[in-house]
Amino acid sequence: MGSAEGGDQPGGEAAENSSSGTADGQAKNQTDDRVENQTDHLDEAGTLLACLANAVDQEDVDKVNSRGEKKTKKEKKKEKREYLKEKRKKNRPEEKKKRKEKKKNELLKALNGLNPSERIQFLSERRALQEERKKKRQQFLMKAYNEGYKICYNCSFLNLMGEKEVSSLAKQVFLGYHYMIKEQLPVQFHFTSLTSGDEFHTQLRDKYALGKWRVHIHSEDYWDVFPRDKIVVLSPDAEEELTEVLDDEVYVISALVDRSVSKNLSFYQASLHNLVTKKLPLEKYFKKKKSNVLNVNTVVEILISFLKKKNWMQVFEECVPQKKVLCFCYGSPAEGPRDEAADADEGKKTDELYLEDNGKRYVHQDAS
Repeated sequence: MGSAEGGDQPGGEAAENSSSGTADGQAKNQTDDRVENQTDHLDEAGTLLACLANAVDQEDVDKVNSRGEKKTKKEKKKEKREYLKEKRKKNRPEEKKKRKEKKKNELLKALNGLNPSERIQFLSERRALQEERKKKRQQFLMKAYNEGYKICYNCSFLNLMGEKEVSSLAKQVFLGYHYMIKEQLPVQFHFTSLTSGDEFHTQLRDKYALGKWRVHIHSEDYWDVFPRDKIVVLSPDAEEELTEVLDDEVYVISALVDRSVSKNLSFYQASLHNLVTKKLPLEKYFKKKKSNVLNVNTVVEILISFLKKKNWMQVFEECVPQKKVLCFCYGSPAEGPRDEAADADEGKKTDELYLEDNGKRYVHQDAS
């Protein structure tokens, strides 16, 4: 009996181990199947996402703003301006390096064909020429500072502008100053209601080296700086037109970049102090598309150009941005009679469209 019991025990254990091994194998197979199925699902999901990514056109994404709406024309233009601005800013160091390299190569090319004594003479003459140009530039700037036609920037509206507008204004003033140097017509620039703590002053100093300019800076208002009977405030809201620019008058321009174009600011301010206000004769010589408000530097360019040319039509054609102009008027008395045959030929050559309105003859700028 004992031997029989002893013989049955190992056999039972073997059967139990065999059953346990079969269960473990089945569980392992089921786990492998689940892992394989999950892997298949992940592959399918990845394929689906890739298909969706390919189905979405990036151009369609770019056409939608942050609100999920189709971008307006204004938003597209703004994005393009910002893109071009960043591109120029990014390329600026490289372009500066290229210009410097070009000048260096030109100098080396000029020196290569010379013997040592000729090189010394060439470099000496070149240095003397540079010094002479620098001297003439300084003499011109001092003449402008002391004796030039007077243009005054009224900076009393700086608190109405944001950082972006102040930055834009600083650039426009910089362009106006260098236009004066380029045209070699002396202008005595004044800044009124401006202090060294103003953001506008800081921008001019840090970005455009204001410390090297020859300009007059006053913390007082312009009506406390100049004789009141010599002040002419330029405002697009004035009724009287400017017909001439005199050397004993002070032409006041509002140092203001206003994207919303607030009306009558400079006009009301000048009227409160009983000062003369005038506007540029824009409407007399061309039809505007929208606003007749011009950039600060454009107004400066117009005044300087008129002092040289004494012809408003030529000045506006050269200085006023085309985006402001619907058509120019060639029927003003100041322009004199026009040759009809010449006008017809000119129209054929340039595909311009002539318009008639109230006895004046206009040439359309957008007849494409």
